[in-house]
Parts: sequence; structure tokens; C-alpha cells
Amino acid sequence: MWYDLLIGFIGVLTSTVLVILKRPAFPQFFLYGFICVIYALGALWIVTFRSTIVSFEIALFFFVTITFGPFVGSFTAMIVILLVWVGKALYSYVKKEGDPLYTLRAGFFNSGLYGILYLLGGVVYTALGKGFWESLISILVIIVTNEFIFVIKEILRGQNILDYLKNEALPSDFVELLIYPLGISMSLLFSTYGFPAVIPIVAVILLLAYIGHQYSLYQQELEKNLSTMERLNEIQGMLNRLTEPQEILDYSLATISSIVPASFVAVRILRKLSYLSELKIYRDGEIRTISEEEFDNLSWDLIFNLTQDELILGELFIGLKQRVPRSLTSALENLVGVINVSLNRSIIYKESILDGLTGLYTRRFFEERIKSYIAQSKREKTPFTIVLFDVDKLKYVNDTFGHLKGDELLVSFSKILREHTRECDLRARWGGDEFVIVLYGVRKSQAESVAERVVEEFGKVRFKGMGGEFVASCTYACKQFDPEFPVTPQELFYLVDSILIAKKKNRQ
Repeated sequence: MWYDLLIGFIGVLTSTVLVILKRPAFPQFFLYGFICVIYALGALWIVTFRSTIVSFEIALFFFVTITFGPFVGSFTAMIVILLVWVGKALYSYVKKEGDPLYTLRAGFFNSGLYGILYLLGGVVYTALGKGFWESLISILVIIVTNEFIFVIKEILRGQNILDYLKNEALPSDFVELLIYPLGISMSLLFSTYGFPAVIPIVAVILLLAYIGHQYSLYQQELEKNLSTMERLNEIQGMLNRLTEPQEILDYSLATISSIVPASFVAVRILRKLSYLSELKIYRDGEIRTISEEEFDNLSWDLIFNLTQDELILGELFIGLKQRVPRSLTSALENLVGVINVSLNRSIIYKESILDGLTGLYTRRFFEERIKSYIAQSKREKTPFTIVLFDVDKLKYVNDTFGHLKGDELLVSFSKILREHTRECDLRARWGGDEFVIVLYGVRKSQAESVAERVVEEFGKVRFKGMGGEFVASCTYACKQFDPEFPVTPQELFYLVDSILIAKKKNRQ
């Protein structure tokens, strides 16, 4: 940054001070204004090919330098380039495209660079005698000085100098050697026939610049689209490997931020799903859950729906740092479609093994998994304990306060069950009011302590009903599976269920 500012200050101040002190003869006002406008267009219509950048206005600046002297040439090049980059910065600020401050810094560097180049080139041309060969030497001085300044810049950036010279400097210098002589032809025509004779060459230069610039924009857009398509294929492959719905959403939020210049990407899930957070945001490189109040303060530019069975499952909100082209918006639409497919696949699988109300595993899934626990226990000679819970008087609560209140009891109990058991423990909803857990590697005495804690915590919860509050209770039964005296899953369930029935009868 400091090097850029140094070059900018040297070029801008030197060319400006010399014009003030030397008072060189400028072209007539209208002619000079016309020249500056043409040169500004040439500076805007740059042509890029891979890593090579070519701008046809260099021939026009060289024409002014060898025709009107080094002071007029360097000042004109400096002021035109500065105004062009200031215009770019204002455009990026208004359109929210890019960083205006970075654009201003780049413009200041380039305007200073042009001031230095054409001042040196013009001084050499004048000092050597203002002939044809002198003009060629002046062109070489400009090109060599330009590369010297950029080589220092690349060294400060820590870049490989040989790669820079091979891939950027030499191809660009070769093209510039073909463009600069146009300035010599323009100067000869101007000195012999006046400015009207120069206009056809200027028109051709501008036409070539415009056509080349449009082709460059097309190439850049094509490369961006191909890069985006490759990225989408990578993302789709990753989404296909993820199985958890929340993992898919979290990955999607971060991925969208890597594709578009987003200040944030947020998701709001409209369906009540125990395994999905309702509000999440990816911002500043991290993802977190947010509150409704924080969400209401967000201002977004794009919104996409996530659907399931033709119903809206949730919404994706994107706040942009700058405007994005239509092609990128279309790519986002395709990406959201891929996310939607992956999310639906994951939810379908999740709902096939999870109870929709409590978020615990289903009985069917539990019955399949218990077989693997038994096999593992026999193999490792490690016991485990199965605990069966029954929420007391659920039918009475449903009949008295309604099924929504009964569901509230079940959801509350499942939450307590998750909080007071390990993540590795297998937890499932066994039936309407029954829950079951497998505590692998835990003996019956330890399992009873866990069950007592769950019962105690559930008894502390107060539920609001008609006419006041009430508390609920539950009953549990434990049965240890001993690998030395194995039983079948059906026998194990029968034994623990028998113990639970007996306990409930004793309590009545």
C-alpha cells in the first residue's frame, strides 16, 4: 500500500508542479478537451487476455507527449487516468460493486505511474533530438521503466518475479511495442496535416479498444460461469455425502458466502423440526443461532424458498456487499435447488427413524439397533442396561386438558431425557407414553441412578392447565443385559416391560 501511495505521490506531484513551473503550451481548449475525452474512453476500454492487460490509450498519450512536450504529455496522462479511476470508484460506491477505497488507491498508483512514464519518455525524446529513432528509444524507456516499477511491486508482494516476467510482463510488453508506434504516426500526421488527419487513426484505435474490451468482458464472464459450474459440482458432491439436515444447512450457508459477495446468509425454518434450528446466520466466517429480534434487524437483497412436498419448509436470506450479475443469481437458484433436494432426502431419512413429536428415535429403528448392541456386548463381553419409562396418566391429561397439553408433557420429558443421558446413548419413543434408552457399558445400579435423576427432574416441571398448574410424573424399569447369560431382543423387552407393569401396579 505504501509503495502504491509513493508512486502515486511522485507521479501526480511531479507532473503537476512541472506544469505550474514550466508553463508549457497546451493545445487549444476545445481540442484538448476532445483529446482528453477520447483518451478517457481508451483508458476505460482495456483489453485482457489471460493475465495480459492491454490498453490502446498508451498510443494516444505517447502522441501528446512527443507532439506537445513531456510536461503536457505526463500531466495529461496523469489527470485523465486519475479522473477515470475516480469515476470507477464513484460507480462502485453507488452500485455497491467492489471496494471504492481500493479502487481509489489503484487509480492513484496508476495515475502517478503514467505521470512518471510519459515524463521520462518525453524528456528522453526531447533530449536526444526528436527524431524517429529517438521516439523508438523513448518507447523502450517507457516500457523498461514501467516493468522496473512493477517488478519492485511484485517483490514487495512476495510474488515470483520469473513467473511475473514470463506470464504478464513479456506478453504485455510485446503488444505495447506494436501499439506505441501508432502514436508516432499520429504525431507525423498532426504536424503535417493537422488534427483532422489524426481522427481516422483515433477512431480505429477506439474501435479496436471497444471490440477488444467487449470480447474481454465476454471471456471473463465465460470463465466465471465455468468456475461457478465447477464449484457447484463440488458442492453437490459434498451435499450428497452429508446425511444430517442441520449439517446440510450449515454447509449451505457457508458455501453460498463463498460463491457470492455476501455480508451474511441466514436461514429461517418455518416447520417445527426438533433436529433443525429455527434461525441461523453465517457472517464474518462463523455460523451461529440468532434470535427473532436480531433476525428482524437484518436487511437482505435476495430471498429463496426451501420447499418440501410443495410446501415452504424455510427461507434463505442473502445480504449482498455489492450487486451481482444475473448469471450469478441464476447459479444461486440452481444451488438452492441442489440444497433443497439434499435437504429433502436427509429429512425423509431422518423422519423415517425419528419420532416427529419428540425428535427421539422411533421404535422400529430402536428394535434394529438393539440387535447390534447385543452383538457388540457379546463380542466385547460388556454389559448394558435398558431402561423403560412410562409417563403417568397421559390419557387423563389428554382427556382433561387436551392432546396439545399431552404433547407438551411428552416433549418436555424427551428434552429432560436428552439432557441427562449421554450423546452416545440410544434413546427412543417406544409407544404413546413410553420411552426407552440403552446405556451401553452401564450396569443396572448406575442406570437406576440415571433414571431416578430423569424422574426427579421431570417432576419439577410445572405445566399450566385449566384453573392452575399441575405436575406430572413417570415410572421406570431397568433390566441389565449380561453377555454371559444372553437373551433375545424380544425376551429383553418382555422382561423390562414386565418389571414396569409390576411397578405401576404397586404404585396404584
